[in-house]
Amino acid sequence: MAAAALMLAVPRWTAAQTDQLAAARALFNADRLADAEAALRQILQEHADSADAHYLLAYVLFNENKPKPSLSEYAEGARYRPASATDLALMGCDSFLLEDYAAADKLLSKSLALNREHALPLYFLGRTRYMEGRFEDAAQLFVESLKVKPNYLHAELFLALSYQHLGKISQAEDTYKAALPHATDAGPWRGLGGLLASTGRVAEAIPYLQKAAEMSPEEARPHRELGAAYMTVGNSLDAQRELRKAADLDPKNPVTRSLLAQVYRSVGLNDRAAAEAARFRELTGHDLTSGSDDAATSSQAVVPHRNAVDADKRSGTAAESHPNNIQALFDLGRTEYNENRFDEAAAAFQRCLKLDPKNVKAEHNLGLAYERLGRKGDAMAAFRTAISWQTGAQARDAGPYLDLGRLTIDAHRSGEAVQYLFEAEKIAPRDMRVHRELGNAYLHMKMLPKARAELEKAVQLGPDEAGVHSMLAEVYRQQGLADKARAESQRYSALSAAQRTDAEP
Repeated sequence: MAAAALMLAVPRWTAAQTDQLAAARALFNADRLADAEAALRQILQEHADSADAHYLLAYVLFNENKPKPSLSEYAEGARYRPASATDLALMGCDSFLLEDYAAADKLLSKSLALNREHALPLYFLGRTRYMEGRFEDAAQLFVESLKVKPNYLHAELFLALSYQHLGKISQAEDTYKAALPHATDAGPWRGLGGLLASTGRVAEAIPYLQKAAEMSPEEARPHRELGAAYMTVGNSLDAQRELRKAADLDPKNPVTRSLLAQVYRSVGLNDRAAAEAARFRELTGHDLTSGSDDAATSSQAVVPHRNAVDADKRSGTAAESHPNNIQALFDLGRTEYNENRFDEAAAAFQRCLKLDPKNVKAEHNLGLAYERLGRKGDAMAAFRTAISWQTGAQARDAGPYLDLGRLTIDAHRSGEAVQYLFEAEKIAPRDMRVHRELGNAYLHMKMLPKARAELEKAVQLGPDEAGVHSMLAEVYRQQGLADKARAESQRYSALSAAQRTDAEP
């Protein structure tokens, strides 16, 4: 992370500055970071106990985006002189970049105990709490950072995101809008457009997404999100244009390929749709109409049947005979889903929702169908909607929380995912999948003790689930527990082999 972006003050140095240190600092100030690093390493060969040299080398390494060696040099410097508030802040930033959020929290808190009038440590502590899923704490820290440094764009964006996770949609919207007049990048425009689109105000979102794409013409994401919005309002020509731009800028993004296949199919360009589906298959290893095994089993509403064709006939006949029968439509949707006909499944769940708005099971299963169609953004929006409909209910369904958490991990936002999975655990504390996904989230966040505890619990609840043993083996490996890791890997191999044998005709 560049020094210019952080705008942190260079650490103080003692009065006894050698000519060599002065020359190294001059190289740093001239942005000759590699030369500055080499000069400081030469100094330390002769003066290994120089606190000034260790701290300056740590700062140079930090600006070279080398957080691990930077942190080591800060620790070495602290042997000879206590770290200042700025040093502690930079050590906290290094730990944050290394995804060691517990250490980042501790170091940034120590820095702020010495000096609470610096916006950057407040911001990064807010980022740390955000990654830990502590959105209320994060929001308070971003607010405090903005008091110290008004119009601090990064703090505004994460404050808006924190409000979204807390369900404070109007406050998130106001925060994005307050950032627009002084925005130097597309962030608040894209954020506001995404917020409006996710809450069903797609037509209102489009001008903001257009501005985001205009401000970041070389970034694929704004074009992809704008293309998806055009698809939602039925503007297929503009959707094709924006999605093609996104595909040109990021050819290996499977979501863009999936959206292009859908929009081409919707206008009868079947050859182009097939080509995009083939590219999606090359990138992901599976067809657009297939997905993870979890998606098929995550709902508690799976229709049991011995013969899928017979079930399809029974459900279809019931739905045709009683077109306003909500349960018949729902069963038809589940049957279509189990037969990998996800477009038809989505249509059945949508018909169900027209008859029974706020039907949580139908909305949840609509999200599952969207996921299997490669429409992960729509899937997550459906899961959020299903969650919102359960507010205040005495009996809640854990499925939407679990699946939203699962997809949020896939989107590399594990700290956010934990919040949803906590709610799923409250509802279904003995559901193996909840503990598996919590373990997966903690593993991504490098919080190994918590990952281990959740995955060991998942193994207890589902001892024959092969994937959990594989994940637990990885945790044990990272903790240096070779024997335990070997045992879990062997268990995984045995279960996987047994499942392959069972699957053979």
